[in-house]
Amino acid sequence: MPDTQSDGDLDVTLNKLVAGSPSPYNRGNGAQRNDPINKCVQLDFDAQQSGQSATNWRPVQVESSDATGNYIKGWINDYRPNGQKDGYFYQPGLWPDEPAWKVRLEFSRTSGFSDDELWSVTNLPVRAGSEQDMQSAWSWGNQNDSGRAKPAFAETTINGIHVKLGPLRNVTLTV
Repeated sequence: MPDTQSDGDLDVTLNKLVAGSPSPYNRGNGAQRNDPINKCVQLDFDAQQSGQSATNWRPVQVESSDATGNYIKGWINDYRPNGQKDGYFYQPGLWPDEPAWKVRLEFSRTSGFSDDELWSVTNLPVRAGSEQDMQSAWSWGNQNDSGRAKPAFAETTINGIHVKLGPLRNVTLTV
């Protein structure tokens, strides 16, 4: 490390990968900080687009594998306690003592879109809902009684990618 990979005019350099790092938040009903449930993989990177520092790209998904065939796929956690700005975290990771990992990151752009990459939808109906309604929208609850996908409120194709917008809900979460 560091290791730089490119896709078009986007260059991403992985500067740090630490397996078995303490998780930025404590999980597991009183589990100790050194419990594996409270360990994660920490990584840090720099992104450049067209040779300029790019802060409008963030990792969202990760795949880790090793030479023995172990494979993990997960989501990147953007949780940064106490104003921390460096690093991203994900769980679970592979065995921390494994000497070599292969890591594949999926990045998503968060801003800086051109007009032909934007889709504006107005007058969206928003209904009140519960936390369960929100969870169901991301799972099997997105189907009607016959097992088919519920119809989209609006849909379009942008740069060859078909996008559907489903019903929106206003959910108040309690903690």
